Amino acid sequence: MNEKGAPIDAQYESSGVDESDPPLPDPLYSVLPETAVPVADLRALEECDEIVHVIPLLSIETGFGAVCERFAIQFEETGYVLENFQPGWQIVEEVDGANKTEEELLAALADAVREWHAEIAEVSGAMTGQHFDEETVEAMHVELEAELERKGYGHLL
Repeated sequence: MNEKGAPIDAQYESSGVDESDPPLPDPLYSVLPETAVPVADLRALEECDEIVHVIPLLSIETGFGAVCERFAIQFEETGYVLENFQPGWQIVEEVDGANKTEEELLAALADAVREWHAEIAEVSGAMTGQHFDEETVEAMHVELEAELERKGYGHLL
């Protein structure tokens, strides 16, 4: 507690977070806006040399076209599952691709997506008191499966 008359700002400890730091590590910070991303823009990211695959996982139709709130992105040696929370994108799963082929890393990333979907269903069930069965969790994989098929990796389903 500070002395009477001390500035209010002095009463609060710094959280230790440097607010000038980007919320995501590079290379993610340099390619993502802070809000939902149009699906077309996500797919265009695959044209970048350092990005191997982008997989939209939760697309929402808006008056301006489809935007994505959850997606997976694969770089040469790392894969990420990202979710758009407040105040912006957060990494919910990270997959190390060291000593993995491109396809092995994509398979591991798809497994991480499935695990994240199961976790979402479990947390949602705990919060709402509802039970989400396996069929519900499988329905969450629709975009993942469609993207893997579209890319020629249907055998990873």
